[in-house]
Amino acid sequence: MTERGYLRAVEGAWSKLRGRAVVLSPREFETVARWYRRGVPLAVVLEALAHQAGRRSLTFAAPAVEAAWDAVAGGRAAKPRVPPDLPGGSDPWTPWERARGLASHEPLRALLGALLERARSGDPAAEIDARLDRDLPAAAPPHVAVAVEAASLSALSRFRDRMPAAEFERTLLRARADGLRERLGLPRLTLAAGAPSRRRDA
Repeated sequence: MTERGYLRAVEGAWSKLRGRAVVLSPREFETVARWYRRGVPLAVVLEALAHQAGRRSLTFAAPAVEAAWDAVAGGRAAKPRVPPDLPGGSDPWTPWERARGLASHEPLRALLGALLERARSGDPAAEIDARLDRDLPAAAPPHVAVAVEAASLSALSRFRDRMPAAEFERTLLRARADGLRERLGLPRLTLAAGAPSRRRDA
């Protein structure tokens, strides 16, 4: 689904809930666009909004959507989102370096070492994030990978019949990656404000 289609679908659903035609405000538009960029499935958004009909603005319903996606991504009971452990002004790769230092599972240590080396070479944060999402399930400690896989499947089970199969698989992959990141202390670099390249000559 395109971003425009996603926005129109949310706008249409919100209009039905409010009982009148609604045009998203600039702030609401950015809120919905952020959900799309984060990969929050439309089915998750619509289910969360269905319980927010009394809200006057879509932005006031946003915490419910965020909590629903956190529950799906992490396979846990919904709870308020907390920002990544990135102290103000610190290097956004610091949590990754900490996780590598704490890792006793050699495949995980090797993966993080390789990605940190790529960061030092100046590779874009988005590319490093994508590589971690792809390779982390195989590199994570087996007991962690199994637990996160089971939790993600359980959290997503109620959405299976509401999504096309391909969308469900993409959502499951994203939920698994987010769940592993949370368990292992590896926040998404592209969500850290102004995540810079780490060129050696910087």
